Amino acid sequence: MQNAATVTSQNLNTAAPTVADGKETVAVLGCGVLGRLIVQGLQTADMQQSYKVRATQRTSERAAELTRTLKVESYTNNRQACEGATIVILAVRPQAMADLLKEISPSLKAGTHCVTIAAGLPLRFYEELLPPSVTIIRAHPSPMMAVSRGTIALSTGTRSGADGVEKTRRLFSTLCDNTLLIPEHDLNMFAALFGSSSALLYRFIGAVLAAEGCQGKKGFSQMGVLTSMLEGAAQMLIHSGKSPFELSEEICTPHGMTAAGTAVWDRKEISQSITEAMEAVISRVAELSRNVQ
Repeated sequence: MQNAATVTSQNLNTAAPTVADGKETVAVLGCGVLGRLIVQGLQTADMQQSYKVRATQRTSERAAELTRTLKVESYTNNRQACEGATIVILAVRPQAMADLLKEISPSLKAGTHCVTIAAGLPLRFYEELLPPSVTIIRAHPSPMMAVSRGTIALSTGTRSGADGVEKTRRLFSTLCDNTLLIPEHDLNMFAALFGSSSALLYRFIGAVLAAEGCQGKKGFSQMGVLTSMLEGAAQMLIHSGKSPFELSEEICTPHGMTAAGTAVWDRKEISQSITEAMEAVISRVAELSRNVQ
């Protein structure tokens, strides 16, 4: 297997990308948390029938580790990783995206399909920097890909097309419960509601378990009880037709134990703190969008 350090420079624009042996060649550029989960998901037995995966890391040591643990071709050179790829997943942080696009644009052949998972950056940002013959779709995955759950949102621009949507849906098919095609102007809100709010939820669970009465060994799994509660609560929200506040009030028997907890919640203005946290998330993703205008 060739590492980027041993691959010689080549003319990368000589021919359109082809699907060899019925397999798409997928280049995942940037293997942070989400990029690595995508690579891992595409390495399942079923997905290996459809995809040949390669990925990039910033250092040769990290690239070697990726090859060793996930059994994929790994590179430190993004342009070389893109050579012959039919699908390119842009998985670097938003602040590094412009430099990445300028680096790889000369190596992207006509018909290459790009999928960006960077938050905040609008599709027009990519359309201005990528060759006109390249298609581009925005996607918002989440770490729930590790357990093949959740929803991945997709948004299209002026250079996406039905074929690009179908390619992206097929690629993510084993990494989530569902893919949702939404207008791009809704994608930032989806990211806040689905992605960032889960971080707040995990902190809520951590705070519950930190309560003094929850400390020490119990005769049952506290985490198991809480996760079962979360699944049940989600189903109640889906099927009851009631608001979160109404469902909360139904549990609160006057002067009961739950009411004692919600009284502290209201007195400490915890709801307001969570609202402010979400507003900070929404403000930040909007800022990322404005920075490229």
